[in-house]
Amino acid sequence: MRDELRSPSYWAAVLREEELERLARVAAEEASAAGAAVAEEPSVEPPAEIRGKYTLKERDSWINALLASNETETIKCVGIKVAMYLNFGTGQCNPSYVTIANALGGMSERTVQRAVKSLESGGWLRVVRTLGGRREGFLGNTNSFALRLPR
Repeated sequence: MRDELRSPSYWAAVLREEELERLARVAAEEASAAGAAVAEEPSVEPPAEIRGKYTLKERDSWINALLASNETETIKCVGIKVAMYLNFGTGQCNPSYVTIANALGGMSERTVQRAVKSLESGGWLRVVRTLGGRREGFLGNTNSFALRLPR
């Protein structure tokens, strides 16, 4: 039993169940809040389906599950670097593609974009895309990432 508790597949299953329970709780809370909602200021936080607080243990379990997967080394490196930008206090994870690329020793931004797309299509990440970046007279938000386990 002790060896079973340490296996990435065991933690992947546990984390998947916990995430489903958490999502169900969030949906129920939002439904009850929507019934009693009063006109509020628009929020700049990511949508509720992507926002979520994680613990260090959950993030590390996600990283271990990703490492145990059949993804390429590049995809694993990008996924781990994204996870390292997770803010445990707010639940936000929004590094820019440039930030990730520079943190990985000068990997190209396009390679990071392809890896993120692969992680998203594989069920490892949920991404809410924004226009982001610096443009004339505008400082945009970067994409928001949420760690997920593939089904």
